[in-house]
Amino acid sequence: MGQGNVACVQRDGFLETEMGENMKKEAAEVLWHEVEAEDIFDLGLRVSFAGEVRPGQFVMVWTGDGSRLLGRPISICEATAETGEIRLVYRQMGAGTKALAKLAVGESVEVMGPLGNGFPVEAYKEKRVLLVGGGIGIPPLVGAGLALEKPAFAVGYRSETYLMEELPVIGDVLVATEDGSLGTKGNVVDALLTRERFFARNVEAAKTANDASLSNGEGPDAATNRKEAASESMTEELGTAKAYGGKPLRAGETLPNYIRKPGWLAEGLAPEAIFTCGPLPMLRAVAAFAEERDIPCFVSMEERMACGVGACLGCVTKTKHVDAHSGVTNARICKEGPVFDAREVVL
Repeated sequence: MGQGNVACVQRDGFLETEMGENMKKEAAEVLWHEVEAEDIFDLGLRVSFAGEVRPGQFVMVWTGDGSRLLGRPISICEATAETGEIRLVYRQMGAGTKALAKLAVGESVEVMGPLGNGFPVEAYKEKRVLLVGGGIGIPPLVGAGLALEKPAFAVGYRSETYLMEELPVIGDVLVATEDGSLGTKGNVVDALLTRERFFARNVEAAKTANDASLSNGEGPDAATNRKEAASESMTEELGTAKAYGGKPLRAGETLPNYIRKPGWLAEGLAPEAIFTCGPLPMLRAVAAFAEERDIPCFVSMEERMACGVGACLGCVTKTKHVDAHSGVTNARICKEGPVFDAREVVL
């Protein structure tokens, strides 16, 4: 997937993209429009700015209905510079997105973008980055995962899942569903904590095996063998744990296909950064999880927007930083965001 050379700089405590001439408003051709899940649609558009898109940015989309003058902000799931395509995965909710859902292949829709700053993928390109998404906050993490070298996902759904055939191709996937139909029962932070407890037991088992060998007067080789046996036992247990959620599989079942070949997530390593997008309560919980472990965390915030370019001040959020010019503690989600360092905003 092609990524543009949009500059992402630190200004007044915030990540900000130098948009300027890169932002365009134009008629985009509908290349595909499919149902991904109940009320979830996958929309492909041909645009001239696909090469300037960075993961985490969004577009404003107008449905062409004269009764709705304001555009709808939709995160960009993927962008392909070579073909001039962007992919939007959105939820049908209000009248605007219901009208959008009626678009057919070959028709056109007015869009403006790319907007916002996006995730700092350049700074963490070679790091272990955990991409945490909930609900319709999952799609923009796809593009981020494709731009990173060591991505892994932790995703939460109410019940029905989507994009689960694609995510494991990019990185390991940790899953949570509120009804327990897939992965850990609960939210995505419950899944992360379950994973931590699982590997904490692994470390303790290895330590116990080592201590037992030394107390019995066994040599280094025997101690190593005991630790390896404990590790193999835990690996076998991992293979029978459903999405690391601690739920044993039934006889004859295998490791779910929504977990890719074991990577750093399955090896018990800690993330070196977290990128997250989803509902506000989830962002609060993920930010707290990251802060307790001293992990850099970047949150992509969702909000209703009117202009999408920072002029109307309709999508402000409180921050911990006082603006040098206005003296206020507000930032515009569409302009200074939608991605913020979690330490800089009040969630």
